[in-house]
Amino acid sequence: MNCKYPNLAELTKYHPYPVWTCADHAGVTVELYEQVLNNGEELTADEAINLAGLYEVPAEMLFSSELIMLDPEEKDLVKYLIDSASAYHSPSLRTALDALASDFSKGRATYSQFVAARYRVRFEENQNEVRRMRGTKKTA
Repeated sequence: MNCKYPNLAELTKYHPYPVWTCADHAGVTVELYEQVLNNGEELTADEAINLAGLYEVPAEMLFSSELIMLDPEEKDLVKYLIDSASAYHSPSLRTALDALASDFSKGRATYSQFVAARYRVRFEENQNEVRRMRGTKKTA
């Protein structure tokens, strides 16, 4: 892989958004997006900003040529994320959190991996809220 944006490649790897969603948000075709990930094609500033909005990360992160690792001092943040998800039993969430915990303990967890796991936790929280709201509606 010859990607100029290793953090974007990591986000694409770990985040549940499909490639076509990322391409659509960037305003490029799926083929061009795959060229960005695999063959060194560059993003324009607008395309990177659109992707940053999709992933809720700073655009500078996407433009960085260096992979951003989680600081070992962030163990409380990782523990908080994992603990906050303990009530949810989604297999994809558990897999993401287990991988994050394992990689973090080995000093190789990326910021992108954390962002993707955080998204999955938020998704489960939102789904749980919708389910709870539906269960409390009263019919006339």
